[in-house]
Amino acid sequence: MLFFLKFFVLNCLLLIGLGCTEAIGVDSGAKEVVYKLFSEHQPWKGKNLNWESREVTSRFFDSNLVSLFQSEYECKVKERDVCSLESDPVYFSQDFPDGEAELVLIPVKNDSPKGMSYKVNVKFSKWTIVLVVRVKETSAGWRISDIQNESLSLKLNMQSTLQSLGYFNLLK
Repeated sequence: MLFFLKFFVLNCLLLIGLGCTEAIGVDSGAKEVVYKLFSEHQPWKGKNLNWESREVTSRFFDSNLVSLFQSEYECKVKERDVCSLESDPVYFSQDFPDGEAELVLIPVKNDSPKGMSYKVNVKFSKWTIVLVVRVKETSAGWRISDIQNESLSLKLNMQSTLQSLGYFNLLK
């Protein structure tokens, strides 16, 4: 009986916590842009974004990351090789298992009145990819400003690699 009571209280707290992200001013658009990216970009199903298209990347990412993707493309064309992206930029992986994946999105914190972080678990049958996705409100709406795994930041990795190759100068 005590187990069920603890389970009930924990679930109630979880539901209240998830609902609070809306109550403290985080627009549902922050969540939507994350879900939209992860639903449209599923390499294990052959669904890939066109990373070279500013129009495509600007639907999901802030202007800094869009510029980084454009610099990556310029570098790739000139160098005829991979520049900063040696793996998938969203999942930090080169290989994916066959089958379905379950997406679990957990609000972590408000970074500011116009920013939010989410822990994203992408669960496959044999393993799970754990990411932190930072989202911020821009003039174009909510956009992803960084994706991190346990050891890498997409933004910092691309920025430092492309700067060292002379392809990007981030002024901010």
